[in-house]
Amino acid sequence: MLQFAEPHNFVGAVTYGLGGIGLRSAYSFVPEFESTLPNQRLSVDDYAQRLGNFFMQQWRNTMPSSYQGPGITFVVGGFNNGEPYGRVYLIEIPNAPTPVERHSGAFGITWGGQRGIVDRLIRGYD
Repeated sequence: MLQFAEPHNFVGAVTYGLGGIGLRSAYSFVPEFESTLPNQRLSVDDYAQRLGNFFMQQWRNTMPSSYQGPGITFVVGGFNNGEPYGRVYLIEIPNAPTPVERHSGAFGITWGGQRGIVDRLIRGYD
């Protein structure tokens, strides 16, 4: 889980897939990412876009262009000022770095990674 400092503590992220980029975990990049942010609250969409751009750049700087393995997926969630319900975005590095909103205007669940337990709970089988 990625946690962020004020004024960006209205958003959080979890990852699945590849454990990190190069020799570093996604969490180890958080201080560098936060240093690129303005000192004001952003919309969840803007935050997710900046997160996707940042990690895509880290990927390009670190990973070989011939890499064929799995990527790293971020599920970013948070609350915009004045909105009663949260927003959730999915970012997939390196294949789909542009955030895609999940369940826009509705409630839902987003899961991925090692899905065996969740599949069994939600679907009744794995």
